Amino acid sequence: MPTTLRLTFKQHRFGIVGFGIIFVALAAGASALAVYFGSFDIGTCATEVSPACTAIAQQIGAMGGPMQLMRVASVPIAILAGVFVGVPIVASEIERGTAVLPWSVVRSRMRWFLPRVLIVGGILSFLTALVGLSLDAMHQSLYPLVPITTDLNGYEVRGWLVPARALVGFASGVLAGAVLGRSLPGLLTGLVIAGVLLAGAFVAGDMLNQANLVDVSGDPGALRLTLALHDHTTGEYLGYEEAEAILWPGDPAFNERFEEVRLGVPGASSALVVTRDVAIHGVLALVTIAVSAIVVDRRRPY
Repeated sequence: MPTTLRLTFKQHRFGIVGFGIIFVALAAGASALAVYFGSFDIGTCATEVSPACTAIAQQIGAMGGPMQLMRVASVPIAILAGVFVGVPIVASEIERGTAVLPWSVVRSRMRWFLPRVLIVGGILSFLTALVGLSLDAMHQSLYPLVPITTDLNGYEVRGWLVPARALVGFASGVLAGAVLGRSLPGLLTGLVIAGVLLAGAFVAGDMLNQANLVDVSGDPGALRLTLALHDHTTGEYLGYEEAEAILWPGDPAFNERFEEVRLGVPGASSALVVTRDVAIHGVLALVTIAVSAIVVDRRRPY
């Protein structure tokens, strides 16, 4: 195993080290901002207005560019890194013609395939988890009154979903490389496969969220999904068109009967929502790796 670890790292060091530097830089930047924001009394400024709070808001606003850049860029970079290091697992061996000997000698190609997937995938998971958790820390420092464990605001681009999405990209790259046996076409195809799988994961997660909507108007950590009108007479939540079919909006009784509220998923469900979304991504990654293993086991080594 130590020999396999050393050889695997040596073969894929360009992608691992290159993206590793980027991920360490992102994690360090997010951690530095978390410490910087944490040095301000943001919690007090959430409930009062003062010259000191205005100065704090200006200082935080001055760092808005780097903060938003890390939030927006981290997940796409993680997915790209996953595809980039996943494709060569099989494709580079076939492309160089070095797959013939090991695939012919070993009893099972899985003994060749799985250790490489686990080693590279494990390193990728570790590095992207550092980024995700650092983004969590940055988010918590900005919203200290809402515990991170009950906060669904922006949860899609931080925390454990960063490595989860990176692994879907990695599995997509492995599959594309195994099928095509070429690095560049595999990279492009892997990005397409990853896009399709991640879109499916997003749709599945959104459908589950939409199926459990409640009134979250007073919940600062909630995932707010839509506006609705609460009918105080029936207790139902209606759309504006449905409410207007019952009462004319200009009628004084309209505002007495209907109250505008926000529907969504409560922050208390954060652990459930994040665990469920990570599980969806994990299943997609495992199934894709399983398909890749079948391809490796059956295809010619050239």
